[in-house]
Amino acid sequence: MPFSEEKADKAVKFIEGRCRHTKGDFARRRFKLTDWQRDGIIRPLFGTVNEHGLRQYRTAFVSRAKKNGKSAEGAAIALYLLCGDGESGAEVYSAAADRDQAAIVFNVAAQMVRLDPVLSKACRVIDSTKRILFKDRVYRALSAEAFSKHGFNCHGIIFDELHTQPSRELWDVLTTGTRGRSQPLTYAISTAGYDQNSICFEQYDYAKRILSGSAVDPSFFAYISEVPEDADWKDESKWYMANPGLGTRAQIERGEAFLDIEALRTDATKAEYVPAYQNTFRQLSLNQWVKQHSRWLDMAAWDACDEPLRERTGRIAYAGLDLSSTTDVTALVLVFRDEEDESLDIETHFWIPGENIRERIRRDR
Repeated sequence: MPFSEEKADKAVKFIEGRCRHTKGDFARRRFKLTDWQRDGIIRPLFGTVNEHGLRQYRTAFVSRAKKNGKSAEGAAIALYLLCGDGESGAEVYSAAADRDQAAIVFNVAAQMVRLDPVLSKACRVIDSTKRILFKDRVYRALSAEAFSKHGFNCHGIIFDELHTQPSRELWDVLTTGTRGRSQPLTYAISTAGYDQNSICFEQYDYAKRILSGSAVDPSFFAYISEVPEDADWKDESKWYMANPGLGTRAQIERGEAFLDIEALRTDATKAEYVPAYQNTFRQLSLNQWVKQHSRWLDMAAWDACDEPLRERTGRIAYAGLDLSSTTDVTALVLVFRDEEDESLDIETHFWIPGENIRERIRRDR
């Protein structure tokens, strides 16, 4: 596909020249794209053109772990689509599962406008209705019930945390609203989820197929940073695969990273000792799709119990299982009946979590 250095440079120049960080250690500093942001996302996304010189990509799916700068990146792209893309009557939207979530990217963009002297003069921010006006163009955050409305003519869509979408209606309404534009962009940013029947997993699966070459779609841009499902999730060297912004405190102070590895170490320790937190860590910090929201048992502990039951040939067996959720006893009772003399043998098993056994001794004596 043809590549326009001019268009790629224009997008980078706008983001680094007009946008500023709004939170944390870098607040009020100019937005300096990291190498992987600049060369892995912004330049190919805006510099790749078709035979007519228009932007090639109409949809982008960008997925990486939480706290790797997705919201700030999305806000900068939204402002570029509004002010720097040269689209007359552009309509740009922040969309998410609810208006509060959609407002996250919008609020970052609004603060970027206020912090830049050029944008603050050219744009008008209306907080009450979550709108930014620039010439004949508008950028706004959408409410949760927007899927019930039609008539959108979208030039740009920033879809934040797509994995939280309860259905595909909002996605379909907005993306079909881009058909009247010559070079629209739907920019979906999300961490992994657990619902594999969702619109997010649909886009994720499609992106994976494009990255592997098993599907070809010149209009779809895919960027996924994740730790492989079969990798050891406790291996720190693998964490960087899902967290390109990860680094030490010294690297953060030099502007080479923006996510402290110590925070991930703390969460990983918690996930190791609290099985219910393990899926949360793997989903949000390692960007892995999990099969349920929380896990009651570490699968390594489950696999370690892979021993066959003692064989009891020729006997009818009945089993009663009483599960517990947090503090109660879990019980399994097996009853075996002898067909000849109708005698019964009973085998019982009772469990409580080893992690809270001392508390049980103290509390229940």
